[in-house]
Amino acid sequence: MYHPFVWGIPVKMVSCLILAGAVLGFPGSQAGAQQGLGGQWQLDTTRSTDLDRALDLHAQNDGLRTYSALPGGQPAPSGLPGSGGAATVGLPTTSSADRARLAAEIRLLTYGSDLFEIVQTDTTVTFHPLNLAYDNVMLTTDGRKRDVEWSWELEGQLKAEWKGDRLKVERKTKDFQVTEHWSRDADNDLLVVEVEVKGRMFQKKLVLRRVYQQRP
Repeated sequence: MYHPFVWGIPVKMVSCLILAGAVLGFPGSQAGAQQGLGGQWQLDTTRSTDLDRALDLHAQNDGLRTYSALPGGQPAPSGLPGSGGAATVGLPTTSSADRARLAAEIRLLTYGSDLFEIVQTDTTVTFHPLNLAYDNVMLTTDGRKRDVEWSWELEGQLKAEWKGDRLKVERKTKDFQVTEHWSRDADNDLLVVEVEVKGRMFQKKLVLRRVYQQRP
C-alpha cells in the first residue's frame, strides 16, 4: 500500500532530506571534517614554546606544587625518549628538581620530535620521525581509549579523535592529563599544536604551543 506520509512528513520530502544528508553530512559526522595533516614538518623554534622555560615561568606564577608537598610523593626515576635507558633524577626536594622531573614525564606524554613526516588515512595518523631519537607513532582516530605503556614505569590511556577540523589527542596517567590539538594553518603553510597539561602537580593548567613549518 502506498503511504504518502512517513512520521507526518511527505514521502517526497523524506527522500529529499535523505539525499541532502548524504551530500552534506548530518551534524556530528566527522567524515569530510578531517584536515590534511600529511607532509614533512620541522619545528619552528622561534614560534614555539620551550617546555623547560614554560615550567620555570609557571613556577614563578605559583602554578606548581612541589613533590614534597604531595602525600607520599617521592617519585622514581623516569626514562627519556631516545635515551635508551632510565634517566636518573635526584629526589625532588627543590623546585629545580621538581621542574626537571615534570619535564621528563611530560615529554613522555607528548609527541616531541622536531622533524617528522605525517602519513594520514581515514582512520589513522602516523608520525614517522626523520631522526633516530623517536619511534614511529600511529594513532587510531576512532575516539576509543586504549591502554598504553610509555616507559617501563609509566602507563595510562590514550585516545585520539577528530573534533571538527582539529585532531585531539589525550594521554592520561594517574598523575597527569595531557591534551594536544593538532591543526593546519593552510594560509601560512604551518602545523600548529596546542598542548594543555593538568595534574596534581599543577595549581593551574600548563599551556604550550608548538609550530611546525612544512618542508619543501
